[in-house]
Amino acid sequence: MHSLRHTFATLSLEAGRSVKWVSQQLGHRDASLTLNTYAHALPDEEYDLSYLPEAGAGTNRHSAGTKHKLRSVGKRASG
Repeated sequence: MHSLRHTFATLSLEAGRSVKWVSQQLGHRDASLTLNTYAHALPDEEYDLSYLPEAGAGTNRHSAGTKHKLRSVGKRASG
């Protein structure tokens, strides 16, 4: 049973479910327990900085309408 519970939590986080949701499903009192236990399952984010001009170039390299998702460091979990 423990293995199924762990697999459920890991797959849920890898699929993009929030830490808060997984924590509630597991019955954890605090989402920090879930985050500490399953942080390895959170998808890594790559930062797209292609919109920044190259040093000294002064040109904008992204096409109009392109969305760039930047998150502050330390805010891995979404709610």
